[in-house]
Amino acid sequence: VEQTGKIRLRDTATYTMDGSVVENVAADTSVQALLTQFENENLQVLDKNGNDITGSDLVGTGATVNLYEDGEIVDSVNVAVLGDVDGNGIIDATDYLRIKAAFLDEVVLNTVETCAADVNQNDSIDNSDYLRIKSRFLGNTSLGS
Repeated sequence: VEQTGKIRLRDTATYTMDGSVVENVAADTSVQALLTQFENENLQVLDKNGNDITGSDLVGTGATVNLYEDGEIVDSVNVAVLGDVDGNGIIDATDYLRIKAAFLDEVVLNTVETCAADVNQNDSIDNSDYLRIKSRFLGNTSLGS
């Protein structure tokens, strides 16, 4: 039964939704791949700067998924890409440095960035998170499902 006005993940989705944040999104995920995880149609994806992204464009942390009904936005969720703290959709040295700085209390991450930084998903940014990111961008491991 269609519940109008709410963004919903498919039962088979590999993502999770905690409040208004979609989590467990893997790096290098395209908009097209992201949208297959939702039941809804009439979804629009904007990057962290509010620019429309589509098709093969990469989804980064801080992206927004908007649900439209009758031309109006009726629901919205933010995306947290596992390990992608800077919001470019890939995991690189910048992400490692930002996660390490957050662990050392040198920077404060917002809610979505914190979800992305917690790559081991233990509800805390710790040395395991930044070491996993370092290993990932060096090509040694993968993150997420």
